[in-house]
Amino acid sequence: MDLSWESIPWRDEFVNIFARDENLIGLVPRVRIPIPDEFAPIIGDVVHNLRSALDIMIFDLLAPQLGDETHRSIEFPFWRCDRSKQRSMRFVERLPEVAVLVEAWEPFPYGRSRLHVLHDMWNMDKHRSIIPILGGVEYSGAHALFGHSLDGEKLIDPFPARKQVRDGQPYCVMVASLTAPPLGARTPCEVRLALDGEAEVIGRDLLQELDAHCKVVGAVLESFEKGERPTFVPPPSPGPEQVGPHGWAFPPSMTPQDVEEWIRKNWMTDDRDVSHPPTQ
Repeated sequence: MDLSWESIPWRDEFVNIFARDENLIGLVPRVRIPIPDEFAPIIGDVVHNLRSALDIMIFDLLAPQLGDETHRSIEFPFWRCDRSKQRSMRFVERLPEVAVLVEAWEPFPYGRSRLHVLHDMWNMDKHRSIIPILGGVEYSGAHALFGHSLDGEKLIDPFPARKQVRDGQPYCVMVASLTAPPLGARTPCEVRLALDGEAEVIGRDLLQELDAHCKVVGAVLESFEKGERPTFVPPPSPGPEQVGPHGWAFPPSMTPQDVEEWIRKNWMTDDRDVSHPPTQ
């Protein structure tokens, strides 16, 4: 995806922000390479195989104990609120040592293992494709980033990365009196594929998320093989991450004020070239 400096027509949303006769310019996202359609079934395959690994493991552990009972009911148990209503967990409880490990892995919403996220993705893939979205770092540049601090100039959003970006719809608008690149100038973006859908997964980097689930499922299999309970290490607080020569990804937990303060402390110093500030 590129960002192109283009003329922006006045719209009703600019009332009390820009006069109707002001010359507006802005950065407009232009998608150069669409996300391939075949990505969705590939992602679905990954999710299905990971979930299946858990189901096969539980089946191998429980099937010898159930005799002639229905094997279709055996699956790795995931639950939301009332665990007693989960048929698969009632089978698991026949082997206390297995039930203890299942409980320890917290296969419920917002559990530390995030196993339930994998279950939600698997369930979503049964009904609709898991289609990735473009996410990550969006170009700001000095004019969008610091334009709000210039006397007499107006800017809708000095932190456009906080807004949803759609192809062809401007996300950064300013008056033409600000010194800006010529119309038609294009700037590459630092773009990643992200996931859409459930609250616990939306916006997460696609490859990092799938890699994390691969590691968790591998750890579950090893845990049950050795009979060892998991140990959860609290993740470090996310901070700014450099993803390109001038690209920084700021976590959603940072407010625009936090971002501005970080930039001023870490970038706007005497030994930095402020003509090329970090993108966000």
